[in-house]
Amino acid sequence: MKFKSSMMTHVDGRMHHIGIRKEHIAENVIITPDPLMIPFYAKFLENAQQMGDYREYVTYTGTYNGKPLSIMSCGFGCMPVAIAIEELHHLDVKQIIRIGENPAIQEHIKVGEICLASGSVRSEGNSKEYIDISYPAIADMDLLFKLMNRQKDLRISIFRSHDVENLDSPYGPNGMERIKKWSKLGVDVFDAETSSMYIVSSCIRNKTASLALIHENYLTNEKLDEDTLNEKREEMFRIAGDVLTM
Repeated sequence: MKFKSSMMTHVDGRMHHIGIRKEHIAENVIITPDPLMIPFYAKFLENAQQMGDYREYVTYTGTYNGKPLSIMSCGFGCMPVAIAIEELHHLDVKQIIRIGENPAIQEHIKVGEICLASGSVRSEGNSKEYIDISYPAIADMDLLFKLMNRQKDLRISIFRSHDVENLDSPYGPNGMERIKKWSKLGVDVFDAETSSMYIVSSCIRNKTASLALIHENYLTNEKLDEDTLNEKREEMFRIAGDVLTM
């Protein structure tokens, strides 16, 4: 049985949470957690215009490679990204790629690498409200292979999406014990959005994939310097933009 998502709007037709209408958004969208990063990414679009700024959702739309493309913040965590995926679905968005900056938990993964989530451990509560834990959180295979073909050196990875960043880090109590547990199980990257995005998009038949720029490695204590961070952010955006406009 296909999951039925309810469409909620304001009286002027804008979506209830993300604050935009259909004419404001392209069919292909890049999302990223931090609304403060949207102006940085929007400068890589041609003729970018701000279409929305409501709650944690900031939206710009323009063109990329001559085709319409939008960049939107989705907020940090699985609840706001689930809202974003559902509401973009009601605006007829077809493909979504998440880009973010996340820590690695394997010693062999270098800072500055870009990882592509083939799937994600469902260590958050949001996706369990949609379907039970036996359902896998996996990327859309079409988008996955397109991203792999566009960028041969992407590291195909298992992510773990969770709700407790302050605990699952070296800076929290018993944080390293928690990290090493998942590292031993073959998890590569910690994030807070991917599993929920994959579950919701699977339920409503949207195509999604998730990229993570490794800005820090929790096991080696390496951190990416600010200049290289911005260079790699642009690279990650262009990988996603090329695939969504091909």
